[in-house]
Amino acid sequence: MLSIKKKDLKQKGLGNKPNAAQPVETEDIEKMWSSGAIGLQNPRSLLHLVWWNNVTHVLMRGFKEQYDYQLSDFTVTEQYIEYKERQTKNRQGDEPTATKRARKYNNKIWRTDGEERDPHRAFIEYVGHRPKGDFVPGHFYLSLVDSPKSNVWYKMVPIGRNTLAKQMKSIASIASLDGKFTNLSGRKTVIQALRDDFDPLEISELTGHASSVSTSSYSHNPLEKQRRMSNKLTGFNPSTATTNSDSSHALREIVSTAQPRHGTQQLLVTVTAVLVVLVT
Repeated sequence: MLSIKKKDLKQKGLGNKPNAAQPVETEDIEKMWSSGAIGLQNPRSLLHLVWWNNVTHVLMRGFKEQYDYQLSDFTVTEQYIEYKERQTKNRQGDEPTATKRARKYNNKIWRTDGEERDPHRAFIEYVGHRPKGDFVPGHFYLSLVDSPKSNVWYKMVPIGRNTLAKQMKSIASIASLDGKFTNLSGRKTVIQALRDDFDPLEISELTGHASSVSTSSYSHNPLEKQRRMSNKLTGFNPSTATTNSDSSHALREIVSTAQPRHGTQQLLVTVTAVLVVLVT
């Protein structure tokens, strides 16, 4: 019965995960930097940056794992910062497959050039802006001071669960990113970025997936690659081709004036109009 309902919904164009989190493309990461959504300049941007680095370099899951872990889970060396993983969704420690599921190695945040985008430097600066003393909570993420008057940028209070769960949404809002971005976007971004240069098994060892097959659901062809694939199929070479200005102008007019009307009907009208423009 459920399979029949599933097929029915699929035929209606539903069930295609329209609200699934998407990876962050290269141009959007640049927007995150240029907008100040991530950076070293203030408590919020630094907190965002350290969170982003932990998701993309240490491959922490976006919420529970980051909320649970402690500053003491990291070991700092001159060349890298090593993270010793606690319990995660896939590795509770007491399951029959615990040995099989164990990470092959502890993930690390490697030092680069010492500039603003060096994740090693961001970690060190974040720790340097935390309060000092015996009564400081062991939680890694602390609530930020909105207008700090000293070198202490964070309070002696752990960051709230709801706030931590919305870090990527906060980053996307400040950077004015278009799309569906959640804390899961970080892991998807990593797999997307690495898949052209590294074997699926190597990627799964980094991300902590039990199987390299599991990473396939996190990956898709980005827009630029989709365009290049289309050009390949049509034999189109953008470096030697010229653009028909009349067709381009008409196409822009169609896109700018098309208003949502009746979902599929409007889409068919728009596609038909585009085809007319391209043919003429």
